[in-house]
Amino acid sequence: CHAFPPATNAHDKHVNTVGLECSSCHGPNPGVGPTHNENNVTGGADYASRTLSDIRQEVDIAFDTFNPNGAYDQAKGSRSGNGDGTCSSLYCHADDTTVQGNGSQFPAASQGSKTQPMWNRTDALLGPGLGDGACGTCHGATAAAPPGSFAHGTHAGSAAGYSFTCNICHVNTTADGSTIASYTYHVNKEADVAFDALDNRLDGGSAYGGTVTVGDAAADAGDSCSATYCHSPGNDAAAPFGQAPAQVLEWNGTSDCFSCHGVYDIVTPANNTPMPSYTDRLDIDGVPKGNKHQKHVKTNGFGCEVCHYPTTTDGSTIANRANHVDFAYTVDDDPANDPHLGDLAYSAGTCSTTNCHGGNSYAAPGDELDWSRDVVASGAITCDYCHAMVDGAKAGVTDVNNFSFGDWIQTKINDVPTTGEFTASGHGGKGIACTDCHDSLNTEH
Repeated sequence: CHAFPPATNAHDKHVNTVGLECSSCHGPNPGVGPTHNENNVTGGADYASRTLSDIRQEVDIAFDTFNPNGAYDQAKGSRSGNGDGTCSSLYCHADDTTVQGNGSQFPAASQGSKTQPMWNRTDALLGPGLGDGACGTCHGATAAAPPGSFAHGTHAGSAAGYSFTCNICHVNTTADGSTIASYTYHVNKEADVAFDALDNRLDGGSAYGGTVTVGDAAADAGDSCSATYCHSPGNDAAAPFGQAPAQVLEWNGTSDCFSCHGVYDIVTPANNTPMPSYTDRLDIDGVPKGNKHQKHVKTNGFGCEVCHYPTTTDGSTIANRANHVDFAYTVDDDPANDPHLGDLAYSAGTCSTTNCHGGNSYAAPGDELDWSRDVVASGAITCDYCHAMVDGAKAGVTDVNNFSFGDWIQTKINDVPTTGEFTASGHGGKGIACTDCHDSLNTEH
């Protein structure tokens, strides 16, 4: 009588594309029994002579156990005949917050763009991607309107997230982030997290350790990713990404700066250290990586925004996510603060022109204050390094007497042995060292 599947409306999408059986929507024994062929169609010719409106009036809609609460809004015997009916309480057409086996949420207004997808609104009728079953009609699928559950907004959203495309974390489901690659991994009541190793933030070792249950808030409490650049301290810029963040980042949890970069104390939050806390000159992929954050943050009291202003303007929130989780440190200061820092310029691990380091005018070429400086091999930074040398030499240093804090005018003193003011006739001549009067560990330095 009719083709298999019938050629009308969304049958092709449901049967040939998604792989549903007739019994998924038409009861356990479709095609047999007293409720089939109630119009008494005698064959193909008779079927063709009937109007679709007549046929549709008697079609039985009975969903299987995959959608135990499913319903169709047009009752048998009172249908319009044009196929504009819609289903409700189906997992198949639910948003991404639907709990497995429940199906109580038919696309919420805050999720998909089509809260009532109609049986006759198909791509074949309206055009590719325009049907009611396209990506984004059930759950959010774009950076502007990401999926609404748990941390999707942070990962996939653009308003407060990183605009990651769907394939980054669901590559088995979609290879390009906009079309379904395999329905084996879609509308199956499982999250199917699989990372796209073609993305340089991930590799073959990246893994998801959580439940596959969709929308299960209790189970999602322990879900987390591992061996990814995204959820690492940010030190290792090449796979494999073996460094774990300070805090286990759960899919339904929250995070802040020291979750990844600092020391996280879940028992005593006051002990949290919101700064990179790895060992100075830690070997990362065979290259020693310096860490002088302790001196800058703890000793001098600088917030993250002092040196990373393009990333954070307040030291505690990300102002521009394009400058975060991007394999770059983005070292630059607040332009409005340039008189204090001296228009900070950072290159190859060294700051130049900044008043904090005296504009590097004191250092001998090759002996600048490098972020990866080996204080064992090159020596610790002493007072005269900044205050009694020019270009690495003490000869010809002109005294600069300045006793005001905060004006960023660097004090200089000539302490050439035997002839310099400090060593010949000043305090040095009396055997008094700089640190006898000046606390070099004071935060006002």
